[in-house]
Amino acid sequence: MTPDIRLLADVPEFAADTARLLAHTWPQHYGAVGAGDAVSDLVRRIRHSGLPIAVVALHGTRITGTATLSANSFGKLDDEVPWLIGLCVAPDMRGGGLASALGAAIEGIARDQGFGQVHTTTQSARGLLLRRNWQDLRTVPNQTGAHWTVMRKSLA
Repeated sequence: MTPDIRLLADVPEFAADTARLLAHTWPQHYGAVGAGDAVSDLVRRIRHSGLPIAVVALHGTRITGTATLSANSFGKLDDEVPWLIGLCVAPDMRGGGLASALGAAIEGIARDQGFGQVHTTTQSARGLLLRRNWQDLRTVPNQTGAHWTVMRKSLA
């Protein structure tokens, strides 16, 4: 089944389900002990243009993935805009190309908004991004000393 990828602004009734997916994916940030607020973050991403802007993947009435195009991210340098952030897929839907489809949707939005490149910071999606023609830029440590890879994709 081909995923139905839409702007969250077109299906805002799925914001709560999307927030639960974010909390499940990153409990250390969006979970009960985390400092993040998935609902507040998503409310800011409900828009048809500009940044931040979120997309969601629907399978019937179920949210199975999400991603956001943002002006900011961990690892950002001053001249680097925009950023693919919050790319996540429900565990039972992984391995079927959904993350790639969400990434392609975000790349398309960036291109449509006139950006010539898009950036991301990842610990776990480097292989996927390399297959989508992203390039490594640098590594950056987080607060715990774990290393993340900053990547860029040219949209030209």
